[in-house]
Amino acid sequence: MDVSKPLENKPKELAFKSSYSNEFKGENGYLCIYTEPYSSKNLIKDSDSKTKISFLNKEKIIKLATNNKIHVTLKDNTKPIVSFFYYNKNEKLKIIQAINDNFPKNCQPIIKELSIAKIVEEINKLNFTKTIGYTIEEKNNGLIFIFDDKLSVNDKEKFNAYIKKQAAFFGRKFIFYRENKVNINLKNKAMLQEDNGYIFLDNQHRYFPQG
Repeated sequence: MDVSKPLENKPKELAFKSSYSNEFKGENGYLCIYTEPYSSKNLIKDSDSKTKISFLNKEKIIKLATNNKIHVTLKDNTKPIVSFFYYNKNEKLKIIQAINDNFPKNCQPIIKELSIAKIVEEINKLNFTKTIGYTIEEKNNGLIFIFDDKLSVNDKEKFNAYIKKQAAFFGRKFIFYRENKVNINLKNKAMLQEDNGYIFLDNQHRYFPQG
């Protein structure tokens, strides 16, 4: 017995006839093409007059990603994705304005935003953060969580799973961490030698004569 579903009448998609690479379908029947400013005039002359075309400055768009808070994903025949994280509402509005300045009205990208406050809130739900404090540093490649103590294997697995989840959403890994581990051997040396006037600090030592 044939149990296959009947074919549905799906609306026809707009078909663009174009020889350009690095392009995607925009809104309202527009074809969005990544190009350089100097080549736009020639492309307009060679284009099909029936097709509405909007040109995007690829170089300027890529420069958005030089800000470590922003990640840009550009693929041919696919709507661009711009992901970013922010600290407060003012910073969020500035980044969105910068995105809008580089993408025409009919060629807007998919925007994914992440609030640092939300990230901290989610991380604070992990059990180990109840006993281990941390600080956050912003570096060129993203955010670094510096934990005050060593994490257990189980703690690392949970945190790495969270990092992987956010990387999939953002488009690249942008959360990192390190442990503020104390060198136990040096700490013991400092305790043993304290009566003799020696204090060891990491790879250095200081001598304080008694009396």
